[in-house]
Amino acid sequence: MVQPKTQARPLKNADGKKESLYQSRLAEEAAALAAASKVEAPPDDMSSKFKQWRQEMLEAISDPPVAPAAEPMPATIADVAGQPQLRERLRRKKSKRRLLVAVPFLAACLYAGFYLLRLDAVVPQIAARLPWPAAYVAGDFIWLDELKQESALVKELNPTADSEALALQHLVEVKLVDKRFKEYQLTLPTGALQEELNRLARNFGSADAFQAYLQATYGLEVKNFSQRVLLPLLKRVMLQQYLNNDPRAAADAEAKGRGLRERIEKKELSFEQAAEQASDDPLSASQGGSLGWFTWGTMVPEFELALRSLELGEISQPVRTDFGYHLIRLDEVDGKIPTKSEELSELGTVRASHILFKVVDFEPWLQAQKLSARKIYLVPLKNS
Repeated sequence: MVQPKTQARPLKNADGKKESLYQSRLAEEAAALAAASKVEAPPDDMSSKFKQWRQEMLEAISDPPVAPAAEPMPATIADVAGQPQLRERLRRKKSKRRLLVAVPFLAACLYAGFYLLRLDAVVPQIAARLPWPAAYVAGDFIWLDELKQESALVKELNPTADSEALALQHLVEVKLVDKRFKEYQLTLPTGALQEELNRLARNFGSADAFQAYLQATYGLEVKNFSQRVLLPLLKRVMLQQYLNNDPRAAADAEAKGRGLRERIEKKELSFEQAAEQASDDPLSASQGGSLGWFTWGTMVPEFELALRSLELGEISQPVRTDFGYHLIRLDEVDGKIPTKSEELSELGTVRASHILFKVVDFEPWLQAQKLSARKIYLVPLKNS
């Protein structure tokens, strides 16, 4: 017959067993010492003082003190309930268990209330002061305050856009670029960020004019612009250049360029048709590969060095730059073609066309990284 659940259950008297074992071992050791102390009579030449001391020690060993008996443990739960100290200990344990359940429950309620109701719209200081995660991407968090700042920037540039969705996708790309940047142990050259800021300021005529443009266009100071816009852009460009150095992909891109040049030379298709069909530069491809007019010194050195060696209308062999491989055609020159020792800014302009073969097509590569990365979106997005 099954016994009722309320029946008292005996407790394991672990402490009593340990105490009994201790006492039995102590008694055995005392007996062993007493037996060992029964030796021959002391030598006659031992002084009476030493004989008395020896006799006292032997008596102490033969009659060791007995440790007090341990207080018996309660045998049942009913006995435990009757003892105040044990009852208080059980009460504290129950309180700890309730706390362990209550804290996660309250945290879950707070999480649900904040995220599902988007309380940051009512109390924006919460998102600004507390690190609320908005998404988890490839081992890194995107914080809600970070998302709100990026969303405000998108809103400045495109008031009709779904600002939070676009901002979140951009931040996902930034996190993935940063992750690969660290994995490949890449670092920006010292002073590269400041040099780019100085170059942009020169293009606007002065630092004040550049600051006014940033404030009007982005609503940002120069420092914020450099960290939130310019730094991610420079990392993106450097990562693209690093990926373009893959030797197998570079060999494939060069072979692709040589094959297309042969087809153009055989009149199978024109340079303009080849650019529209095969160039990885979408802006120039739509113009038949034309780069328009530009001053000497504008393009990267490898590109211009190849351009100077061409006759009008001639098409180069594939030329390697940080952007990939180019087939370059010299279309027109206003002035003379400079040499290495001549001042480039004083020698007029040039018109040229190109067909670009990227070693790694960065945008599709980045989209593939986004698809394969582990992403968890933690907030419902708002068009704000």
